[in-house]
Amino acid sequence: MRSVRALNNYHNTGFCLFGAVLALLAGGCGSGPDGAADPSGQGRALFGGGGSGDPQDLAGWSIGLLTVSGPDRAASAAAAAERFRAANRKLDEAFIVARGDRAVVLLGRFASPSSREAVELLEDVRAIRIDGEQPFRTAFFVPPRGGEVGDLDLRTARARYDADCTLQVGAYGRIDRRIPTEDEIAEFRVNAEQAARELRAQGEQAFYFHGPSMSMVTVGAMRYDDLELNPGILRQLQERFPHNLLNGQGIREKIQTEAGEDWRLQPTQLVGIPE
Repeated sequence: MRSVRALNNYHNTGFCLFGAVLALLAGGCGSGPDGAADPSGQGRALFGGGGSGDPQDLAGWSIGLLTVSGPDRAASAAAAAERFRAANRKLDEAFIVARGDRAVVLLGRFASPSSREAVELLEDVRAIRIDGEQPFRTAFFVPPRGGEVGDLDLRTARARYDADCTLQVGAYGRIDRRIPTEDEIAEFRVNAEQAARELRAQGEQAFYFHGPSMSMVTVGAMRYDDLELNPGILRQLQERFPHNLLNGQGIREKIQTEAGEDWRLQPTQLVGIPE
């Protein structure tokens, strides 16, 4: 398995962001969406679903501290919130909301993320140090379900979060490699933006990126150096988003193993953030 440093070098030698989108369709012979494949429920989370009646909808915007998935997500989120409260008094009022199949640890309730109170608290949270580290350095505002966000465009992530890589989790585009029509491109872009907006409301640091003929969805705004020091950051994201999806479906690709050829669902992949 490549180290994060090796991945960094790989991206620097031409593995550009949109090239990663094209890689969705460049797998082994016969690769393509698998309509029955969504074993992790990632498609439901990324491309729609989830309940309503979220209590945060009445309270407004909050700062996302942690997102947890899995069967023990409620207990894990509660334990994490307790640790945060004990670690720093600014986190005393951390609370938990359920968002679909995730539990999100949040802080603060603001009518607008641009209010002075909200901006100052976000700056304070990002500067918090726990055991010599800044675990919330890339904390971001989580909207109430249905709320609009202004930094979903991946092109803003490098400057906004001092980040250089992100995890590609899905894309919208044609599956036959033909050049899409203008109407199709417009539809791909709308769908990608909606998917990113829904994920952001679920507490994920989600983004969209529009290429010439496809649009992609990513999560996380990270630095390669940080991933090298703490590979658990990427591992946790990949546990929540194990598969790279095309139009909401898993992509079957042929791989070569010691036992011969085999098939798998294409995994999510780390890609560079455009400058």
